[in-house]
Amino acid sequence: MKKGTKLIAQNKKARFNYHIEEDYECGIELKGTEVKSVKNGSLSFPDGFAEIIDNEVWLKNFSIAEYPFSKHFTHEPQRL
Repeated sequence: MKKGTKLIAQNKKARFNYHIEEDYECGIELKGTEVKSVKNGSLSFPDGFAEIIDNEVWLKNFSIAEYPFSKHFTHEPQRL
């Protein structure tokens, strides 16, 4: 991880339950309310995994809680 970068989430259980051969670092596209929830630590991915579809990596079974202070344009907490 680059100096000055803040780690927001890490799936420690994955390293315990599985043998990880390689690490890949990538970005993720989030909507406005998702960004605020993630910064608050309101995310969960105990069964989350990544799937490659048409040369794109899709994050599955990843949950970002709704941002409690948003009244409009909220996101879906669970993306399948």
